[in-house]
Amino acid sequence: MKMSPFRRALAVLTFFSAFPIFSEELSAPKVADYSRCIGYFNALEARSPVAGATVDLLKRFAIQHKLPMKVVEVGPPERRVQRLVVGLNFHDWDLMKAYQATFHLEAADHPKLGGVLPLEYAYEIDRTGKSYVGTNVRPRPGMDQKIWMFGREDVSWMQWWDHSVMHPQVREQQTPIVGFAHLIGTSPDEQKNIWHYLYSPGDRAACKSDNCVAWQSQIEFGKTAPGLPDTDREFLASRLGFSRTVEHAEMTRRMFHYSNEEHGAIVAWLNGPKGLAEFETNLAAHLPPLPKKTPREAVKGVEFPRNIPLENAIAKIPQKAGGTKIFFPIGPGASQEAMEALIPFAQNSKDGVEVHVLVNGISERVFQDAVDKAGDKFRIHALFLGGNLRRLHSEGRIQFYPVFSPIFRVMCVIRCDPNFCTTPSWCGYRPPIRGDVTVSGPTVIT
Repeated sequence: MKMSPFRRALAVLTFFSAFPIFSEELSAPKVADYSRCIGYFNALEARSPVAGATVDLLKRFAIQHKLPMKVVEVGPPERRVQRLVVGLNFHDWDLMKAYQATFHLEAADHPKLGGVLPLEYAYEIDRTGKSYVGTNVRPRPGMDQKIWMFGREDVSWMQWWDHSVMHPQVREQQTPIVGFAHLIGTSPDEQKNIWHYLYSPGDRAACKSDNCVAWQSQIEFGKTAPGLPDTDREFLASRLGFSRTVEHAEMTRRMFHYSNEEHGAIVAWLNGPKGLAEFETNLAAHLPPLPKKTPREAVKGVEFPRNIPLENAIAKIPQKAGGTKIFFPIGPGASQEAMEALIPFAQNSKDGVEVHVLVNGISERVFQDAVDKAGDKFRIHALFLGGNLRRLHSEGRIQFYPVFSPIFRVMCVIRCDPNFCTTPSWCGYRPPIRGDVTVSGPTVIT
């Protein structure tokens, strides 16, 4: 049965204004002083002795060396976790040596730990148009010791630091916080198996990529032996509750935002007084960006509720010859979850969708995901260029209309230009755009 223009308009309106946010959105990262979160970490020791012991070891190190401490609360609403973050001035090399001597896989000064596995990540930078994060696994202390990349021993830690962390771009911009070390505690049995995993590559599970992140996300905490199923191996990503990845930037983002309570200890490398000031007053601004994959796609071990109103709205969107035109409003009226739900609709439709957007409200990650997955079936028309679309525009993957706001009203409402109108029913009327959907960003508790 043919759908009337009114019903088509109603379907599109329902699509972006008739449902609330559900768990696809990440709640904003929150930063607080350690003193406000002592109860959480005391309880963590009972729930997860290894993670609790790792946090305790980091806390004692911070107190001993009089280092600043913050607590970051991250994750989707269904699994909010808190992590202790300690600031360390990397210009103090004696302090850096003490950090390395305390946190490594060979041993740990705690009765519940066999050792601590440091996964160290440089600050995320833009390299040749793509986000990049230098990373390593450092099982031994000592700046001249070799670190692990690509599943094998590679350069010395000092060489890695000079090349990845002290990148010229970081030096030029005087980045306040140049990287993070994620400290993953191990039991004595886990420590023993990881050593076997490192030096017995023939016993490992097959890795889907040979880059330095793919193998890192599947370091085996359980058992490493030929022919074992993945469940017995207990990959690092599985242990921490997120899916594996081959992307450098995505790994550090998931470690920070998507790990479960088994990960609670982080060191932030501070660039002198400037870094300390930012750590104390503006830490949230220097955290890794949110992962490209949504919690529903990448977080494991969590049941997410179905968004029934959104599913119903998607089902009502008509398929039109040449592509269904859909308009997303600005700022709080734009729904990230709706845009994500539109991707499979476009993939499965015959002619795809023509998505018209204003500026902001939808993250770069979602737009990137849309054009990667749906290809030319997801055609984006931007009326303004924000930070979320500049890269895609430079790659020639979106259509940009450089217009002023008054011209937009003339094109869409008064003149009824078919390239701009989302549906003919709207022409001559003010679109009833509701601002009941929000996109969260980092906030700081002071």
